[in-house]
Amino acid sequence: MDRGKAKILDSILKDSSLYQTMSNEEKFSLFLRLEKDYPFLFADSDDDNNDEGEAV
Repeated sequence: MDRGKAKILDSILKDSSLYQTMSNEEKFSLFLRLEKDYPFLFADSDDDNNDEGEAV
């Protein structure tokens, strides 16, 4: 999982009382599950990053 995306999710979820009681292992497991079930949450918003080597 991309560390930057994990930080964004962490900042969104930090106000949740359930999330606050979770261990780091549980948070990591949650992020992996979200990444698997909801890949659009982790999609790059900028497609330019995938254009390496292509002519402009």
